[in-house]
Amino acid sequence: MKKPLKHYVGKLVQLRPGSFSSLLGRMGFKSKGLENRFLVSTANRSRGRLICYGSGLCLEIAPADIELV
Repeated sequence: MKKPLKHYVGKLVQLRPGSFSSLLGRMGFKSKGLENRFLVSTANRSRGRLICYGSGLCLEIAPADIELV
């Protein structure tokens, strides 16, 4: 059963390992110095995405790409 998006708001999450390494590659980060921990600040229900902040980044992430910490 899928969890509603509001379930994740205020929670600490991490990207799945494949998603995180893909993100680093697309953004051009060579070092693994960024921590894979993000705080979910809000849910964009119209797009089905979560807005997350962490490691100096603001990301819009699909719930399928994250895991609760």
